[in-house]
Amino acid sequence: MSPTPQTTTYYEPTDISLPSGEAIVRRLAIEGYSVCVNDISANKSGIDKLVSELNEKHGSGTAIGVVADVSSSTDVQSMIKETVDKLGPLTVMVANAGIAQVAPALELSDEDVQKMFNVNFFGVWNCYTHAARQMIDQGPVPEGSSGYKILGAASIVAFKPFPLLAHYSASKWAVRGFTQVFAMEMAKHKINVNAYAPGKFFL
Repeated sequence: MSPTPQTTTYYEPTDISLPSGEAIVRRLAIEGYSVCVNDISANKSGIDKLVSELNEKHGSGTAIGVVADVSSSTDVQSMIKETVDKLGPLTVMVANAGIAQVAPALELSDEDVQKMFNVNFFGVWNCYTHAARQMIDQGPVPEGSSGYKILGAASIVAFKPFPLLAHYSASKWAVRGFTQVFAMEMAKHKINVNAYAPGKFFL
């Protein structure tokens, strides 16, 4: 028996070809989820290519693509609304957005730090909070679903930071801390919240 189709929203505002992001989307589609593939406008061609491939392989309507910047609260709200309108109830959110920059702490500008936190932390904040509001508004978990789930991208540096990655490490520690607090707050709504912490990978 094939899995009951479910809806997940997937976000990757840096590069849809990164192995972590594309692997997440492909796996969810294999498991029977409908997926919303997101990236910034600079990689719309990457969105379109992946969406086309997923619909061809897993059936029409499996995937949609939405261009949005997850560091924008308004963009994330609009993306979730479009996803729910086209694919049905939101049951899983994967906040996979992330950028990195290698530099000594004393050589970083205020703008460098702000940009890092805009994507790595506020992107996760926006995805978590707006997804949770949508799930709560939907009421009980849809029949056939394994439950409401929210996941976010932390990093190995959220446990052991590296030199030359000061602001990146700080942003991922923030994701880890927020995830732990949000998991406690969302428990009463039966929303499971977790973060994953990948190490290095090479293209």
